[in-house]
Amino acid sequence: MYLTMTLLIGGLLSMQGLILSTATSAPSISETSGYILTPIFNTKKLSRSDLLPVSQIINKPLVDYDSVKQPAKGHFITTINSAMFSVYPPIQGCGYGLTTTSNKARYQACSVTPNAGFFNISNMTHLHYLSGIVSNNILIKHDTTGSVHFGLTDDRNWFIRYLDNEFLNSHTLASVADRCDSTGLCQNGADLPWYFRDLVSGQVQLVNNGKNYINASSGVTTFTTEVSGRTAIGVLKGGRLGLVQIDGATGQDGIDLFTLADMMVELGFIQAINLDGGGSSDTSVNGVLVSSPSDRWAGDSTGLFGCERAVSTRLAYPIRTLGWIRAGPNPTHADMG
Repeated sequence: MYLTMTLLIGGLLSMQGLILSTATSAPSISETSGYILTPIFNTKKLSRSDLLPVSQIINKPLVDYDSVKQPAKGHFITTINSAMFSVYPPIQGCGYGLTTTSNKARYQACSVTPNAGFFNISNMTHLHYLSGIVSNNILIKHDTTGSVHFGLTDDRNWFIRYLDNEFLNSHTLASVADRCDSTGLCQNGADLPWYFRDLVSGQVQLVNNGKNYINASSGVTTFTTEVSGRTAIGVLKGGRLGLVQIDGATGQDGIDLFTLADMMVELGFIQAINLDGGGSSDTSVNGVLVSSPSDRWAGDSTGLFGCERAVSTRLAYPIRTLGWIRAGPNPTHADMG
């Protein structure tokens, strides 16, 4: 799904930010400076296999916003290791260009690579990302207007918030280095601030505090009620990172955002945002495309074959130190009934 600049959601920049990190049990929440912090997940006693992402297949009819039963088919992927989460721009670099999921997976040696942020394709020479992007401590894009963001901070906290350019620019590695030295001494006597390690933007916060949040985040619009392919990311109970990707074609099949949010609440998400969807929505596992994209190959006269869309940004779970993804306890069906 492509999103043009006119669809950006405004008037939400004053919403309270949320920082969440991985935790072994129900977190004891403390509020500091408007942020919600939870204890980080202790992975020291876990085995190598426990740290691997787990993939389960979603395959179940769901009643959508218009009371029509639609088949929801896709993938539910979880991991407890926040170090495996990364945001990557296209392989071509320099902030321009497009890359398919499977190419990115092979190039970056990743076990899981779903699509990520929205982009504007009106100028294919100079691709325009929509909203903020940070990749491996580097600020790629800083126009944050009207978008909800999901990311990982250098102190291993999950971050979800509608933010503005000033906030983003003040929490990047470069800006922190300008204000502070390596000992933690900063200008004006401030403590060494945190900064984003990786950050991606989306449209519409789906889940907040374990509840469907769409009415507060966006409300009823064509964008939120239309069925389509969808990709969403968030934090589950206990602090695990979770991803849901549903196959579909805009206006034909797939899932609407209200139904997606309800599904994610049932799966245990406490916070989640919606990423780019439609024909962009896809997932590669171990370098192989496992989803069914809705785009069609231009050279196929039969119309039988789907093809993978090149997109602007990818989420990634690297395998360089951990190995391949493993299937879930029921790899053929994620039961949400």
